[in-house]
Amino acid sequence: MVFSLVWRIGVCLVLGYSLSWLTIRSESLLPATLAHMLYNVLLGTRSEGDIAGDPIIRVALWAIVAMALFRYWPPAEHKADIEATPPLERA
Repeated sequence: MVFSLVWRIGVCLVLGYSLSWLTIRSESLLPATLAHMLYNVLLGTRSEGDIAGDPIIRVALWAIVAMALFRYWPPAEHKADIEATPPLERA
């Protein structure tokens, strides 16, 4: 029971990280919504010949994708956000 709870939290964090990148980068919820829908469809259409560790591999691949997206294609900073940030005061 504890393992399944920890597993579920891990899956949600990994998927949330990837889907949030899609939302931030595209400035729209549509790509993240479509990606989530595709993930759910693929999850529901498993074949009988699943490989051992298939869920672990799936989550690991999502984690790698999320890290690569934020590392190599970071979302652009908005000019309004930069201007709203007060400059650091020098001591």
